[in-house]
Amino acid sequence: MRRRLLLVGLCVLAAAGCAGSKGQQKLAAPTGERAKADAFLAYEHTVSILFASDVVAAREDGLRKACSTEQFGSCSLISIGMTQGTFAEGRIVLRVAPDAVEPLVKLASDGGEITRRDTHAEDLAEVVAQTQQSREVMLHQRQNFERLAQRHDAPVADQVTVARELAALEVALDENEKTAAQQRRRIETNLLSFDMHVREVPSRLGRIGDAFDGLGDSFSEGLASTVEAIGYGIPLLVLAFIAALLWRWVWRKVTRPRS
Repeated sequence: MRRRLLLVGLCVLAAAGCAGSKGQQKLAAPTGERAKADAFLAYEHTVSILFASDVVAAREDGLRKACSTEQFGSCSLISIGMTQGTFAEGRIVLRVAPDAVEPLVKLASDGGEITRRDTHAEDLAEVVAQTQQSREVMLHQRQNFERLAQRHDAPVADQVTVARELAALEVALDENEKTAAQQRRRIETNLLSFDMHVREVPSRLGRIGDAFDGLGDSFSEGLASTVEAIGYGIPLLVLAFIAALLWRWVWRKVTRPRS
């Protein structure tokens, strides 16, 4: 019987140890995503990192250098910013090749802890189809205008109109090509955003300072609450005084000796 109880106890402890290890499991770094040829998906990753010491500036500098030198593959810096204060906070956004996502995340999270990671994709199939359709329509219009431009018997006014329309079509086709290139870039690469924070360690002196900082607000709120309470209580006091006078008058009326 004792052996059975001991065996059950060991099993319970082992199960608790496994549950604890699962609860403490760290988040893995996200991997780059490649859209299929017919998917037209633009993937975006957001990674939040928490550091125990103020190394946000150093991590941002390391990411910027790795991106500018394309250490892990194609990379473009979209934005970078940092807030200086008691605890620094930084944010950097990169557009990278899918294979560069994981090594950049490992570089950014060196010495820190990944507290959140999100990956989502935007479906660009509809806008890609619209861009392609617009291009086909404009190419067909350009062919028609080019045929009209080759007619030498057309009036001068018509030739001027055709030339103007052809110039407008060339501008529109150039804009269409830029839009298509941007769409291909979003599909072929991943957008990678880092939010970096420093773990706040409260101190006793800091708590005392915060208490003094909030003393004025607490006094103002307490005074306002007291004034409001007095304002609510004054009508009650007036009614109580009137009721007391009426009760005294009634009492004297009832207890007065009859002649």
